[in-house]
Amino acid sequence: MDVLRSVPYQRRFLSIEPLLEDLHDIDLQKIDWILVGGMSGPLWEDKSIEMAWAASLYDKAQSAGVPYFWKQISRFRPEQGTNALALVPCKT
Repeated sequence: MDVLRSVPYQRRFLSIEPLLEDLHDIDLQKIDWILVGGMSGPLWEDKSIEMAWAASLYDKAQSAGVPYFWKQISRFRPEQGTNALALVPCKT
């Protein structure tokens, strides 16, 4: 990420997918937006995302003023498609 921050571009984004561990210590300085998602395909059961990890990144992004795009979840959840992170009210 330090190399990414040093590149002279107007927009920098991180694609953090699949999210396989907690990145609570990530530095979002000079990052313009992040994409977050879980493992898809046949390995999703072995390498599932923990929602707490995604929520932690969301909080970090909100604090830094970085837009957060939630892409996909690793496994079926009954709340999927409504508000899987349960962080903010869904807007219709």
